[in-house]
Amino acid sequence: MQADLQWRWTYKPPSGSAVLWRSACAISDLPGLDWLVPDAAEHRLVYFSAAGLPQWDYQVRLGFDFSPAGVCQVTNHALWVTDWRLGRIECRSVFGHSLGRAPPLPEGACRSPADICSTREGHLLLTDLSSSRLYRLDAEGRHLATIELGKGDRPLRPSYVDCCHDNGFIAVSDIENGRAAVLNPRGDLLAFLWAASTEDEPQQPFGLRFDASGRHVLLCDSGAHRVARHSLEGAFVDAPISGGQIKPESAETAAWRPRGLACSGSPANGICVVAAGSQGRDSLHCFGRLP
Repeated sequence: MQADLQWRWTYKPPSGSAVLWRSACAISDLPGLDWLVPDAAEHRLVYFSAAGLPQWDYQVRLGFDFSPAGVCQVTNHALWVTDWRLGRIECRSVFGHSLGRAPPLPEGACRSPADICSTREGHLLLTDLSSSRLYRLDAEGRHLATIELGKGDRPLRPSYVDCCHDNGFIAVSDIENGRAAVLNPRGDLLAFLWAASTEDEPQQPFGLRFDASGRHVLLCDSGAHRVARHSLEGAFVDAPISGGQIKPESAETAAWRPRGLACSGSPANGICVVAAGSQGRDSLHCFGRLP
């Protein structure tokens, strides 16, 4: 993935419809269903094909009071989904059937669950917008450990999270304080994402993912209208994705605001990026190496 990434396609919801997309998940072993996007406005999960077509026959309806924020696939048959409004975490089959809620966490823990990801051990990592903690859960959603992310005036308050399945490193973004960091498998801080020049410093970090190589972190920098690539030591490498790559070019693409992304394990499928739009016009974009 070191070669420049090319824009492939963009999907925008039809006029008159409003969506709220802030994250995305790459899906494996479900033919024709390659990407999954939580839609908090319509209380559902929407599958997309590799060609960028929504697969409405397979959308997952979550219930009128469920506002999905993060989602991850843990097996070929199961997904974990967070509901940030009502503070709950549910397991669903890939086609929507409820497989049960996570058992209660310690009292007062995780009042606003946001993002969720799987680890190389098959566990789950969960962020909490109301605290400076990550929660480690087993595959059944049972609490295993609480990871404190610092104390003092500016502790990390994790919003998005990802875990590298090769080395166990963890990446988190802190929207409230405008920063992102790499942690070791125990949750100890290794490095903040940084750049040698001021113009390359993260401005408004949102979603992030380890790339397919496991050697870099891809960060949605909404303030700089791009996806930046950083080393595991935190150093800025380059910006392989920007709004200027999207066709046709417009004032909207120039002010592109990426919020979440997903990296496919297959180079053929590339990277999908969710971008915020005005008046409920969020959009989905795919980038990759062209054949």
